[in-house]
Amino acid sequence: MTTTLRWLLVAILSSAVPVFAQLEASHWYFGQYGGVHMSAAGPSLLNDGLTHTIEGTASISDGWGNLLFYTDGRTIWNRAHNTMPNGTGLAGGASACQSALIVREPGSRHVYYVFTTFHMGVSPGLQYSVVDMEAEGGMGDVLIKNVPLQDPAAEKITAYKHENNIDVWVISHGFGNNEFQARLLTSDGVGPAVVSAVGSVHGMIPENAIGFMKFSPDGQWLASAIYKQNKVELFRFDRNTGQIYDPLTLMQDDWTYGLEFSPNSSKLYLTTQVSVSRVVQYDLSSGDYSAIPGTQTVVGIPSVAQPGGLALSPDGKIYMAGWTGFLSVIEHPDELGTACNYLDQNLALGGSALAKLSIPNFPAYLFAPNQILGEGLCVSDTSFFSIGNLADVDSVIWNFGDPASGIANTMNALNAWHIYSTPGIYTASAIVYGWGPPDTLSYTITQYSAPYVHLGSDTSLCPGVMSLMIIPEISGVSEITWHDGSTGPIFHATSPGLVWAMASNACAMACDSIWVVSASLDVELGDDRRICRQEGIWLSTGLDDMDYLWSNGSTSPEILVMAEGVYSVVVTDPHTGCSGVDSVMVTVVEVHIPLPATAELIGDELLLDAGNPGASYLWSTGEESQSIIVREPGIYTVSVTDPDGCTAGATVIVSKVSGLQSLQPSSLSLGPVPTTGMLQLNWQGAETLDAWGRILGADGRMVWMGRLLMAPGTSHQLQVHQAAAGTYILRIETRDGQWLSRTFIKMDP
Repeated sequence: MTTTLRWLLVAILSSAVPVFAQLEASHWYFGQYGGVHMSAAGPSLLNDGLTHTIEGTASISDGWGNLLFYTDGRTIWNRAHNTMPNGTGLAGGASACQSALIVREPGSRHVYYVFTTFHMGVSPGLQYSVVDMEAEGGMGDVLIKNVPLQDPAAEKITAYKHENNIDVWVISHGFGNNEFQARLLTSDGVGPAVVSAVGSVHGMIPENAIGFMKFSPDGQWLASAIYKQNKVELFRFDRNTGQIYDPLTLMQDDWTYGLEFSPNSSKLYLTTQVSVSRVVQYDLSSGDYSAIPGTQTVVGIPSVAQPGGLALSPDGKIYMAGWTGFLSVIEHPDELGTACNYLDQNLALGGSALAKLSIPNFPAYLFAPNQILGEGLCVSDTSFFSIGNLADVDSVIWNFGDPASGIANTMNALNAWHIYSTPGIYTASAIVYGWGPPDTLSYTITQYSAPYVHLGSDTSLCPGVMSLMIIPEISGVSEITWHDGSTGPIFHATSPGLVWAMASNACAMACDSIWVVSASLDVELGDDRRICRQEGIWLSTGLDDMDYLWSNGSTSPEILVMAEGVYSVVVTDPHTGCSGVDSVMVTVVEVHIPLPATAELIGDELLLDAGNPGASYLWSTGEESQSIIVREPGIYTVSVTDPDGCTAGATVIVSKVSGLQSLQPSSLSLGPVPTTGMLQLNWQGAETLDAWGRILGADGRMVWMGRLLMAPGTSHQLQVHQAAAGTYILRIETRDGQWLSRTFIKMDP
């Protein structure tokens, strides 16, 4: 019995090829007049920036990568590098590592929130201002300024998208406590704080307000550096509730400052300062939380004592500030260990620009490539598709990679569906249109046919068989699981019972089961047999509808046996496959009667004994005893039947010796005996033989008569060619009445 169960799988169907929708992070202004335009092709220098600061800055571009504005936390400059109206006097600290963060209002393409923090954990703490980029002819205006949110606060701030990919969580940390505060920014503004009291207290000395805080691009990790505590703490983040949990401490040899994650979120980088200047990597990819501290690897030794902030760029590299007119770079940040290729002081800023400790602060979600989400992986079922982040999407053109489906292979919709009719791996794509250049997402989807497993019919475990091999018929799967938890293409059943197997793929699950029952086949040929010579016996098992193989090669249900020997048969039940065997010995019985062919009656009587005690007898005299007494010459016959029913017969010709003693029996001999036609008489008497000779048949009929005149030592030949085969008596009688007889056998030539 086969059962197939289907389920609907919900999965991310691909890792989208990164497209540079991170164009909002294209323009970097930082440090002392430092400026770089970051693109997929790499960085190009900008020499028009007006920042003059030691640490934190932020900048923002539109969806096409055009500069909108930038800030050092105190002043906002528009794209023309002019101070925005109401754009001075913001509450960011001149020496706060993350003095500013720019977040676009959910659902808007022109309203931005500028969050600021002050340095060393002192007032005014965390505040925000609001910029409207439709004001002032598109150059922007600060509509709201310095709205307080948290005081005191550490000089760190970051943000990540809510689970709905529309609203944004803005994360800060208190000073003098261990409280993270997460506020949800929606189209209605900034919401109340969600507090997570977890990890270490940021306090004791003002310097412990220093240190970056960053999200990983996928939003699963949050890292926070505590400067003079010489450590970085790693946390998990719940994008739905805003809760921060699962702290993990990563201790360092010196003060910790900059932080950044690799593009695929598998590596964490940090910088240490002053006495031990290092760039350190941690591997987050194993899935074993407790193993992360042991993956610490120093991947770079900066040439400056105070390496600064780290920032991920749209070109997939991580750049590091370090006081001088250069930026250092980690070329391959997703690679493990030194394969990431740290290059010290690699990018010259040109002119009088200095990086200081400064690097722009961007929300990590800008570096999370969009992705395709889907439901359904089974052929002939409907597969549903959607874009993971629709916040800035206007339309989507789908190509399902299934040209055989004709016009159904494409669709123009935000959410799409398609039915694949053939199992296989399909390469599909979606062109996403929205705020900025179109993004092309590609992915692969595997379509499965329903799995199939068939164990066959119920079967039998035959006596003497240690195990029964069950080989299933399967398709759509490479492995099955048996009822005892084992896996493999074959199951060995060692006892009766229910055997079942389950096979599954990403599409469905199939089961089949059979009963294994005990079976026996008793083959019985009976007792050993005794048969009479020249007779036969039929041997049979008495079983019908079986397969037979006899020891003589016969495949019939029964055989006729004529000869002595041991006979065996193997019988197989075609329904169960079970076999049985038996054998029987056949003995040929021959009745031997110990009577002579001729006998002479000397005196008055002669005893004839047929032997074979226990047999039954019938003499020609009518007697039924084992022996008889005869008193007259003649031909006597007997039939003997032994207890097995075998019968034999014998004939005795009895003659009477009388007359003169000179005619001795030794005087006459015959040869050859038996004969086929010529019978020679040899006379050895002392006198000439003159007598009549007669040849009589067993029934007394005379077949020859003639005179015999033979001198001593002579022979006489008698022609008996015409006589039928049988037993005959030669009787010789002299004139004076003496006689003797000889018996011979005539055979066909």
